[in-house]
Amino acid sequence: MPFTESKPTLDLPERFKMLVVSMLMMVIPAVALRLEPEPKGFGTHQQLGLPECLFRQMFGLPCPHCGMTTSFSHLVRGQVGSAMRANPMGILLAALLGCLCTVMLWSGLTGRRAANLNGTLLARIGLTYLVMSILLWLVRIPFW
Repeated sequence: MPFTESKPTLDLPERFKMLVVSMLMMVIPAVALRLEPEPKGFGTHQQLGLPECLFRQMFGLPCPHCGMTTSFSHLVRGQVGSAMRANPMGILLAALLGCLCTVMLWSGLTGRRAANLNGTLLARIGLTYLVMSILLWLVRIPFW
């Protein structure tokens, strides 16, 4: 039986969108690599000109995402332990970002869907991440 290629399931505009979004996702680790992780475990985002965490200012406690930029900054340097101390959810978010970026890049290049990335699936992933982030934050509060 001769080899026949199946038709791409993505049209050109869809492929272009996937490629653009995957390239935009690649900016995040590139920026994290240029930032110097704050030794205190949070505040690295201020190197981007962003203000201090408002939640921390108002309540004296870090928000569920405090330390996320610091976590990413450590992670791109291979400092997994330091990334975990800054914010363990940074490792999960980086893994999700890497998987999603890879799937979208492959789909954009080949024209074939690597996964059915519909709104429902992405909403479930986002909600799961949010719940895990809040639960981990509640567990970590007594240690600050």
